[in-house]
Amino acid sequence: MAVLPVLRVASVKIRRRNIERSHTWFREVFALHEVLEWADDRGVLRGAALAGLGEVLLALREEPAAAAATKRFGFINVAVPDEIDLDTLRSPVATFRRIDTTPSPR
Repeated sequence: MAVLPVLRVASVKIRRRNIERSHTWFREVFALHEVLEWADDRGVLRGAALAGLGEVLLALREEPAAAAATKRFGFINVAVPDEIDLDTLRSPVATFRRIDTTPSPR
């Protein structure tokens, strides 16, 4: 088996129902600062990238339906050191199974 390259988490994306409330909470509680902001056509904030967690960015995105469906999950973006490392990763990633994230009845 090939030796996998050292990977790092580049960002964590969290979908939120209310971006304004979440944006304020993460900035205040974790002392994060905004580095990017996304607004809709009317200028209403719909997403933001916050820094202050070392090299990892926190991406907040207002997507109410997705937030409800994924409320216990955050999604990570992994940085690959070099494009050539993608070939090394192709085989192990192909063996990953899809995990069923359907909430179980309570």
